[in-house]
Amino acid sequence: MSEKTIDARGMVCPRPVMLTRQALSESVAGDTIEILIDNSTACENVSRFLQGNGAQVSTSTEEGIYRVKAVVAASVDTCPTCAPMYAEKRPPVVAITHVGMGHGSEELGRILIQACINTLPSLEPMPSAVIFYNSGVQLACEGSPVLSALTEIEKKGVSVLVCGTCLDYFALKQKRKVGVVSNMFEILSTIAAAGHVINP
Repeated sequence: MSEKTIDARGMVCPRPVMLTRQALSESVAGDTIEILIDNSTACENVSRFLQGNGAQVSTSTEEGIYRVKAVVAASVDTCPTCAPMYAEKRPPVVAITHVGMGHGSEELGRILIQACINTLPSLEPMPSAVIFYNSGVQLACEGSPVLSALTEIEKKGVSVLVCGTCLDYFALKQKRKVGVVSNMFEILSTIAAAGHVINP
């Protein structure tokens, strides 16, 4: 069994995830991978990526450095973000990039996006994921009028991905109430695997 160490300090997402993915693809069952990271968002993304691939993951923090340690599972290709899915009749992905919908009246745009998201729990087929980036991340945070609808679709198995870079940019990371903190690699992989993308 081998041990690999990835020094991803100073790197922003999705680079730590990409390096972890490469190391994982070069590993066999029982190998150990340790990733050094200096920000919590990347730590969450790397940990979730490894767990999605069946690895046994543990994390520790010392003097601002996160250590993510993973023992590789027997199979490393179980995560849907590792390779595109080519099954027919794939469900859609909804990508929300703004706190409003359409162009023109800001007030009307906010009313429309709320109606859109509140409709998602009854949409057929249900989307496989709802992605929030740019100012759209505000809709997944404290004070959002659509939190109950997003919580409902999460319970139904829909992934809610919230861009970590965007949360940091708007200083909203501590106010996220639904979904998981995501990264551009996971976001693009999810979009690539979609039957089609709905961009309201």
